[in-house]
Amino acid sequence: TRAKPSKEIEVGAEIRLRQGFDERTVVVSALSEQRRGAPEAQRLYAETAESIKLRESLSEQRKSQPHLMTTTKPNKRDRRLIHRFKQIE
Repeated sequence: TRAKPSKEIEVGAEIRLRQGFDERTVVVSALSEQRRGAPEAQRLYAETAESIKLRESLSEQRKSQPHLMTTTKPNKRDRRLIHRFKQIE
């Protein structure tokens, strides 16, 4: 389940964040009374070493995978190939 942005946290809390494909685990090191800019906010938490290693390894795996994105919709021939492929499974 997801926590609401207004959920109260304390110093030392471990939080899991999802940003796109990446999931980060951070530990809160300090709290601020006011909302501040990103550079100041980054000083209030630290990402765990395990999280950094996992994120980098997953990033390398994604980079090694072939990109199959197309810029156009499938044409009639492509749709037939897709249907054939799905029937085999």
